[in-house]
Amino acid sequence: MERIVIKSAENNSDWLDIAGCIYNVQSYDMVIELYHQYGTKCVEKLNGDFAFVLYDSCKQLLFGAVDRLGAKTLYYHVGDHAIEYDTAFLPLCKGKEYTINPYARQCYFSMQYIPSPYTIVNEVNKLNPGECFTYSQLTGELKIWQYWDLYSNSCRFESPRSYEEAVQMSEFLISDAVRLR
Repeated sequence: MERIVIKSAENNSDWLDIAGCIYNVQSYDMVIELYHQYGTKCVEKLNGDFAFVLYDSCKQLLFGAVDRLGAKTLYYHVGDHAIEYDTAFLPLCKGKEYTINPYARQCYFSMQYIPSPYTIVNEVNKLNPGECFTYSQLTGELKIWQYWDLYSNSCRFESPRSYEEAVQMSEFLISDAVRLR
């Protein structure tokens, strides 16, 4: 993950760990600006494949999110008033003792993959696609919620009324996707 550090006027510093690409912002420091403007709802304004964790130094709060389709993965481990996170699984396991998650093992042997939020060990989890979390350094409280899912129509998509409208909408969406990349 790449770390971006932003110094604020109050002599605090906020930072952002990010993996992937956000297509509709000019630079990653804009993600921190969006957070200051919209709070945790800033993630609804982002378009791309990403996993990030942002530190709000004033609130002593970590805020993390994964893109809508889960192109990037964010693993986490919550310990005694601390959270560890990474986009890779193995760094969270080094030098620690973990127990095998029997459900995840069964999933792996029957389906050849382990669905979110599970991992092969009980002590490490991963965010589902379209999920966010906050972690308070003051209280040690972790909150996880889903900001997007395929069926909620959170992007306010309107179904086309005719074939011609469907063609126009498809052309627009494809052009927009190419433009953003």
